[in-house]
Amino acid sequence: MATPLRWGMKLPNGEPLRWGTPGAKYNGTVEEVMAALEPTPKPNAMSTQNLVSGTLTEAQKTAITGAVQTILANLPFAVDLTIDQRQSVVKAGDKSLAFLYRCRDLVNQNPAWLPATFPKQEFLNDLGLFDDLGPIESAQMQALEKTSDTRMAAGSDAMVAALILYGIAKAAGQGAGLDDLLTQMGGRFARKAKAKTTAPATPNP
Repeated sequence: MATPLRWGMKLPNGEPLRWGTPGAKYNGTVEEVMAALEPTPKPNAMSTQNLVSGTLTEAQKTAITGAVQTILANLPFAVDLTIDQRQSVVKAGDKSLAFLYRCRDLVNQNPAWLPATFPKQEFLNDLGLFDDLGPIESAQMQALEKTSDTRMAAGSDAMVAALILYGIAKAAGQGAGLDDLLTQMGGRFARKAKAKTTAPATPNP
């Protein structure tokens, strides 16, 4: 049953009924106002976007997951730094490479004067690991970026199509057995109540 508009009422989206609210009229209904507030995509929107087209088989998903596990299995010494550690540790950026390599030369060419407490081998191992992980990290970052972009594109394509479907369903009107679904779908577009509200006004006569 339709809900009649009342002066001073709050709409389902939490906003008060104001003078000039879209869809508000004398003897109007809440449903008419909410329908007017919901954006309806244009029917021809589907032809404007197809960023990606593809599917993944179960075998491919298993292979990809297995490849990630293989990477982790071959990095048994991998660490997870805390947020504080990532912010506070001394970092070896590109500008530090020349300095690091000169220090490696210093260690290798002049081992006699090094104090026994200096962790020579650990230093050399760390620098070697830093070098070895460079191209591996670059390859992983490229794969991650492509995976992320592809997922974003697929989600965007699906959203555009879903908005078109929603518009088609709304155009079908009441009596098509879609009322409950449309109400649930319309929740996606419900506006949040504003922090500051003005006094509600009567609907347009």
